[in-house]
Amino acid sequence: MKLAPYDMFWPQIRGIIEKCQMADLVGKVVANIR
Repeated sequence: MKLAPYDMFWPQIRGIIEKCQMADLVGKVVANIR
């Protein structure tokens, strides 16, 4: 039962982490193009 809130929030946290990683990747690609 104690893990329920964690299980609820983890997908959101993973989504945020993936967005941050994608933004970082895009930033590197743009920097390389410039």
